[in-house]
Amino acid sequence: CSSDLLVGLMFLAFLLAIFVVIQVDPGFVPLQSMAWSVALNYLELLVIIAAALFFGTFTSSLMASIFTFSLYLIGHFSRDLLALGAIAKNENIAMLTRVVYTLLPDLERFNIRNESIYGSIPNLTELGVTLTLGILYIALFMSGAVTIFSRREF
Repeated sequence: CSSDLLVGLMFLAFLLAIFVVIQVDPGFVPLQSMAWSVALNYLELLVIIAAALFFGTFTSSLMASIFTFSLYLIGHFSRDLLALGAIAKNENIAMLTRVVYTLLPDLERFNIRNESIYGSIPNLTELGVTLTLGILYIALFMSGAVTIFSRREF
């Protein structure tokens, strides 16, 4: 109970510090880009949660956790996988990496933390595509989870 109070007080102190900084120098904190960064991180979290629910409908808890963690890792390194396929001498490996990159969610699209620190945000077209892809992946994972769960017998 005391740890909850301490976390709450630290959060309030942090908000107070941000409020003071904004009052002293309004241009110091890039609020718009930080808001986009938080929103895209939240959307990434929703994609991961939807994938975890999807995997949890047909596997054990441990396997669902492993699959979800693997999807998280592959999703953040999928651009590197695509680059690896581009430098491969074998055309079959290049095609396989393109297929994996296309099918799995590119979670690095949601990561604009570094850009938001410096106050720059991607253009609206890129943000719209990222939001649309996130919502589509959530819808696909959740519809798959509902379909599999509705066919289970208890």
